[in-house]
Amino acid sequence: VVASPITGEFVSGQLPQGSAVFGPGPRIAAAVASSVGALVIMVGSTVSAVRLFALGGAKDQGAWGNVSIVAGALVLSSGGVLNSVFDAMTGFAVTLVAGIVLIFAGALLATGVKRS
Repeated sequence: VVASPITGEFVSGQLPQGSAVFGPGPRIAAAVASSVGALVIMVGSTVSAVRLFALGGAKDQGAWGNVSIVAGALVLSSGGVLNSVFDAMTGFAVTLVAGIVLIFAGALLATGVKRS
């Protein structure tokens, strides 16, 4: 990103959309890197959830935590598409918060952390 050429202009007080200021190269690289990361999280958590559900009993909480992590990753991925395709920054912000909450809740469930 540091070496990426900027093709557009920045407007004071506005958050620019990537397509308005960067050429296709950095945007393609970001999409590929984000997709690979999301895929690793989704596949890893899905495999873990299936294994934990197979064990049953007390392990179900960890399995549901992994399901929540997968759901959060899907919500985050859909938010990125929403922003880039439909130019909907508000929808992107809402899906960003919802995805992070789902992933955090899933991590708490999967690790069995109890509130004091």
